[in-house]
Amino acid sequence: MDLSDIRCKNWRIGGQSYRGAQLHINKDIVNAFQVNVPSDQISQIFRESIAPVFRQIAVLLFQNQKLRTARDLLLPRLMSGEIEV
Repeated sequence: MDLSDIRCKNWRIGGQSYRGAQLHINKDIVNAFQVNVPSDQISQIFRESIAPVFRQIAVLLFQNQKLRTARDLLLPRLMSGEIEV
């Protein structure tokens, strides 16, 4: 199944189960879906390949926090003329 099949199936589900303005999905509709679960090997490869991305996100979040703290400390002093550039 490719992405276009998924879009088509989602559209059909939405069309099947409207009641007024609310979308209702029942057990039969959910059970009709097939979900592909990757093997343990593929899951491990994915985790290993994405781990550096999450480490980088953590580092950048930490750096952003430090920069916000420095900004909040220095900006009022710069605006008041207490310190010069």
